[in-house]
Order: sequence, then C-alpha cells, then structure tokens
Amino acid sequence: MRIRLRSGSNEIESSALLNSGFETVSPDVAVPVRAARALGLWPPSRTGELITLDTGGGEAEAYLFESAAELELILEDRRIKPILVNVIVNPSY
Repeated sequence: MRIRLRSGSNEIESSALLNSGFETVSPDVAVPVRAARALGLWPPSRTGELITLDTGGGEAEAYLFESAAELELILEDRRIKPILVNVIVNPSY
C-alpha cells in the first residue's frame, strides 16, 4: 500500500506493510534511518526516546518519536483523513 508521511514541513511517499501483527496502544510506524532523515527526525534530538523493542529476533534498540508524523493512505478512488502516528526508527536499518 502507498502511504504519505508528513512531519512538520517534511513529507515522503513510500510503500508500507500496514499490519505487521504487532499490537500497540497508539498507531506506530517503523521507518528506516533514510526516511527518518527525510522527515527531519534524524539524527535524534531531545524529542527522540531510546527504547528497547521485543522482536521475534530478540531485543532491539530503537528511537521512538511520539506523535511525530501524520500518516495518510494514498488511494486511487478516495482520500482518507490522515492520522497522527508515533515514528519508530531502528538505527540498524
């Protein structure tokens, strides 16, 4: 699925896997460092929190940017209102 992520005046379009099977309290989107840089979130500043994630491959450290971007689905037949999401950046990717 195609998505648009907007953080402040920065915006990217990309493809995304929308249901990874993980459950969270609020919507999260995981992005690579390249995308975080394009969104103005990388390198991490005071707004990014270093967290430890439990993954299928074991623990992984990542940065969490709470309520840092708006995510919008790019659909051919209609426009859907963007939602506010947390951005997770794994510096290993």
